[in-house]
Amino acid sequence: MFENGIFLARGVMSCEQVDRLREAFFQTLEKCEGIRRKLGHGALMQNTVHHVLFESPIFSEVITSNENWDIVTAFFKGKFVLNSLGGNNNKGGNANYASRIHRDVRFYTQERLMLNSILCVSPINEKSGATELFLNKGIEVSHAEHLTDDNPYVLNAEPGDIFYFDSRIWHRAGAPQQQVEERIIFTPIYTRPFVKPGYDYCRARKREGLANANQRLRQLCSYYADVPSSLDEWYGSEGRRFYEKEQDEW
Repeated sequence: MFENGIFLARGVMSCEQVDRLREAFFQTLEKCEGIRRKLGHGALMQNTVHHVLFESPIFSEVITSNENWDIVTAFFKGKFVLNSLGGNNNKGGNANYASRIHRDVRFYTQERLMLNSILCVSPINEKSGATELFLNKGIEVSHAEHLTDDNPYVLNAEPGDIFYFDSRIWHRAGAPQQQVEERIIFTPIYTRPFVKPGYDYCRARKREGLANANQRLRQLCSYYADVPSSLDEWYGSEGRRFYEKEQDEW
């Protein structure tokens, strides 16, 4: 597991879960594009959704499943939180911001701080636009301009698969070789609890709403690695510590 920083889990999502993810994508896309149009970003990030965790129960169902939980725990060898959860449907030949060589942790670190994953709703291959990873370049390379296009690892995966890779690996979204009907993926990213998340899921859900959620969802939403916003919260008048010490055990 995670040899070269990658791991492909085959068939961990059921056909029913894949269908629900597909349905949730289009429902969420309508909401996200409506907000972007209102803000004047209509053409930006086309066919892309961001921070969708609470838009449908299927998202928390998949990422709190035993299979996903055990794999992410094995990568970090300890606790983790959700940094972001978005998705896209790159069905045409148009490149977007993810088509440039990049990595989602902006700097090199010797420790495993971040993990990317891809929930495959559609087949991922060279025809549909396979994700390319530059494993032979090493995670220590500091700038994308030092990379070339030779011999990338090309992801081939089927609906129901989940692909995981160390966020220190340089990668890019592959361009489809031809127009495809759909190429839907979701991209949960996880970090160690002390890393600032890309979205405040705890506040978005409202802390009191998470108080009755299952423990895994609270962990993912940084409920145990939260930031107090008043002295009452700092002193623990609500009966809980906002940052619990076991978050640092790894």
